[in-house]
Amino acid sequence: MIPRYLAPITWYRELAHSDLGVYDLESPVTKRDKYVRRATILDTRGEVTMTIPVEHAPTGTPLDRLVISGHGNWHRIHRLTIEAAYGRTPFFEHYYPLLSPLISENAVGRHLLDLILDLDATIRHILGLTTPVTAKASPLLNNDNAGLSTAHYQQLTNNYWRARPYPLPLPDNLSILDLLFNIGPDEALNYLLRDY
Repeated sequence: MIPRYLAPITWYRELAHSDLGVYDLESPVTKRDKYVRRATILDTRGEVTMTIPVEHAPTGTPLDRLVISGHGNWHRIHRLTIEAAYGRTPFFEHYYPLLSPLISENAVGRHLLDLILDLDATIRHILGLTTPVTAKASPLLNNDNAGLSTAHYQQLTNNYWRARPYPLPLPDNLSILDLLFNIGPDEALNYLLRDY
């Protein structure tokens, strides 16, 4: 599995159905592989695709060597787009504060892979997705779920209310954010574990 920015539902479904997630961190990325740094969310007008810009790199540069660019103030645009699309959803206020600090100007100059893995660890923690992950030919990745304390996580998850009925199944290319913010982590994990 190649790690992806705010990965789609299908990506997390595959991880949820695996005994071990093996992340391919050294695959060369070409111009055709923009999906690695793209996320698709759903707003009131339909699907919106957000892309993280990267510094110029030769074709075939491994994913772990791509550096995030500050071009176009992308982090502000992504945060505003996510807030506009999901700000009124039942679980947004509970989980967006855990993700938004990662999508900030602090991401500029970082390796793209570091941002993707930080977001992934946070999302896996929120979902309660316990599938261990490892890097291809590397030691086990940090599975401490983004360093969130159990008490803090318990406090977050105890303070939410049940969502209204939500139309399932969803288009599989949508980011996991759609499930997380609309139906919450418990139902999102149940959805990922179902066979569709």
